[in-house]
Amino acid sequence: MSNPFFEDWNTPYGIPPFDLIHNEHYLEAFERGFAEQNAEIDRIAQNQAPANFTNTIEALERSG
Repeated sequence: MSNPFFEDWNTPYGIPPFDLIHNEHYLEAFERGFAEQNAEIDRIAQNQAPANFTNTIEALERSG
């Protein structure tokens, strides 16, 4: 079964296709989103350059 959260939304105004989203889709979407965000934070934390506002705070702000 495909998860509508991971599909392109070809709906008016790009809104989610609410008629296709069911309760069982949420957990998988949250877990995937958390994993992707954690991986992005790990990449920021592993930056070998000295920490500064741009490569730390702004990078976190742009993440996700």
